[in-house]
Amino acid sequence: NEKWFVTNRALTNGKPLTLFPHPDTAYNYAWSYLILKRLKGDATHCIETKLITHNKIRFSKYVKQAEEWFFFYQVGLLTKMYYHDHNSTITDGYDNQKGLNYRKRPISEQLETLSLIAFEGQKRKVLLSPSFIVYFILRVIRIPYTLFTGKSA
Repeated sequence: NEKWFVTNRALTNGKPLTLFPHPDTAYNYAWSYLILKRLKGDATHCIETKLITHNKIRFSKYVKQAEEWFFFYQVGLLTKMYYHDHNSTITDGYDNQKGLNYRKRPISEQLETLSLIAFEGQKRKVLLSPSFIVYFILRVIRIPYTLFTGKSA
């Protein structure tokens, strides 16, 4: 009885923007997506409503252009996400240069976002969770790497 399903977001030509190594597999969001980067791309999420409402999980009021990380992180503390290889959302894409990608934002915006994520983590009492600490440290380390190399880590 899966509580969190993830399927592909795809372009109109059918090419998926979602890249997971194995279909029909359960993944740990924090470790597989945020930390190890084994899961990539935009996805469509279907989460059991009771899981969200009973645990008072909400999108951050403070974090923008990264708010989904924290929302899905909280869900991931309670259950794994189950990936099924199916194109359930079709999109015509968005600006490839700017997109919605956090790493393409100016360093000042990335630092502001990280400070808001830390604030939200403290407020939601997950700041000291081991996976949250590892994720946060990796985010901080990636900023200078991106700045000096022009590539995302």
